[in-house]
Amino acid sequence: MKVYNRKNFVHGLFMVLLGAGLIPLGLLRDNLDWRDCVLSGALMVMGGGFLIRSASKKLSKEEQVEERDERNRLVLLKNRSCAFQMVEYGCLALETVFFAAGKMAGKPMFIHMGAGLAVALALCLFADLVTFVYYDSKL
Repeated sequence: MKVYNRKNFVHGLFMVLLGAGLIPLGLLRDNLDWRDCVLSGALMVMGGGFLIRSASKKLSKEEQVEERDERNRLVLLKNRSCAFQMVEYGCLALETVFFAAGKMAGKPMFIHMGAGLAVALALCLFADLVTFVYYDSKL
């Protein structure tokens, strides 16, 4: 079997192994549930689909053309940018809520949670600044 799309092959193999390992793990821990079986089956079916698509020359070529399409790349770029902004605003809003709740309730746990979100927001802003400087110098 020749693999034409390595990324899909690795994703499919990972999903199949994850699905195949879920049932024996549940049996060893004596808490196998019907949801585990459904999840395992879904993982194995989706992973098998990825494996089949990675072994087909025609389907792999289709996916590569779709991936390189300019419109799809623009949509993905805008999607990631919007998602990043939503994470920044969400961190800022939750940070404010936790700091206010910590002050009003007098519990340091909320203040610590707010401080953790403040660190996450600082990392987001730092990453935004670094990528802006990088792409501004390249373009």
